[in-house]
Amino acid sequence: MTNQPGHTSSTMQSQARIPMHAIHQFEQQDRQRQGVRQSFDQSQQAISRQLEFLQAQVHIWQDQCWYCTQRGLAAEHDLYQCPHGNQTAAKPWFLHVRRHIKYAPFSGCFQCGLPQMICQQWKEKSQCTYRGVMISMIAMMVHGHGTADVRQAWQQRLQGFGVDVNNQAAVTQFFGQRHGNEEMNELVQEFIWLRQRWMEAGEVE
Repeated sequence: MTNQPGHTSSTMQSQARIPMHAIHQFEQQDRQRQGVRQSFDQSQQAISRQLEFLQAQVHIWQDQCWYCTQRGLAAEHDLYQCPHGNQTAAKPWFLHVRRHIKYAPFSGCFQCGLPQMICQQWKEKSQCTYRGVMISMIAMMVHGHGTADVRQAWQQRLQGFGVDVNNQAAVTQFFGQRHGNEEMNELVQEFIWLRQRWMEAGEVE
């Protein structure tokens, strides 16, 4: 029996045709991959913005007393050297946390807690210039005079993580933990959150 013209080619085309449900599945998988890439890109952009903000803030407050700045006093010193440091609970809290904090591996500099992209102490093998900056800033922002409102908001925030703000050991341990899968610790996250909170409140710079 002689095949009619075009019969063989149409049969091959029919056999080679991809089922519609498979096409829809491929399209769905492609959309999912695009969504994952977009989510990853947005996450990386957010991290970059955080690091830029963090670097700017530690540079500003490295040798500047936040407590004295808010009161219009001479502020070219850190909390440890602050002549008014013993008037609040900030200094004892700062010294306790700095002495006992242990940072998780790959979460930041073991001396200051900053990401390695900002603190180059690990590369230069020199004295860390940012040691205590974030911890002292947090101490002043939540334990100084006039900080009750922010402290209350921060207390509620930490409760969401299962941390009692009045338990120094628990707070210190929390600070040293790695933040998710990022090369960053929770101290960095809380420092950023408190800085943004105070800037929104209209602090003195």
